[in-house]
Amino acid sequence: MGEGSRAPVACPRETVMNPSVADAEGYSLTRDATDGGNGATGLIVLVKSGVIYSNQAGGLACRHPAEEGVFIPLQAFPDVDVDKLECGLAKVFSEKYGDWCCNGIDEEDADYLDKVFEECNLPLRVDRERLKDSMEAWLYVIITRDVACDVVKHLVGFKGRRAVLTWLNSD
Repeated sequence: MGEGSRAPVACPRETVMNPSVADAEGYSLTRDATDGGNGATGLIVLVKSGVIYSNQAGGLACRHPAEEGVFIPLQAFPDVDVDKLECGLAKVFSEKYGDWCCNGIDEEDADYLDKVFEECNLPLRVDRERLKDSMEAWLYVIITRDVACDVVKHLVGFKGRRAVLTWLNSD
């Protein structure tokens, strides 16, 4: 690739799934969960898919966690208030941590975020077993109910599954 060009990445708003990196050993694909900065907020449902999603996370620490799964943009859920969700996330990750949330969150954060999810009609709760692994732009959650969305007719069978809620990092 020439100077200034980028490898193709997933574009969640259009649900395009072009690989950006091929893992030579496992032949899995790595994709940028937020398209390198388009601001898409989405859910990586942690299932065996052969596709590894990553996102810059951890605020100014600029970490790059990755998980295998399927990506579902939250814009696909017509009843979810994504703007309200992003404001609630900013309250914790920008205001409380000053854009440096890279070493986990606490129970107080999890309780607050669970309330935000409920207010936004998002069927999630923070995964208490993964508090230490969660950070800005990379939050481990559990899907609390099956729901319908525009990407797939129903997320039947995803209730109780673990996932990562990811969004544009503050840096």
